[in-house]
Amino acid sequence: MNPSVERQLIVFDFDWSMADQDSDRWIFEVLAPELRRKMKSLKEEVQWTDLV
Repeated sequence: MNPSVERQLIVFDFDWSMADQDSDRWIFEVLAPELRRKMKSLKEEVQWTDLV
């Protein structure tokens, strides 16, 4: 593997067993706040599972 390639692992903890947060929302609030704001504005038009 090329050492210059960055990798990320994103884990969603849907039952709150690993993190005491709603991780499917928290991850966007922390890592992509602009995207989270856009998702909030679309919540009346698009189902959450389709947004994620």
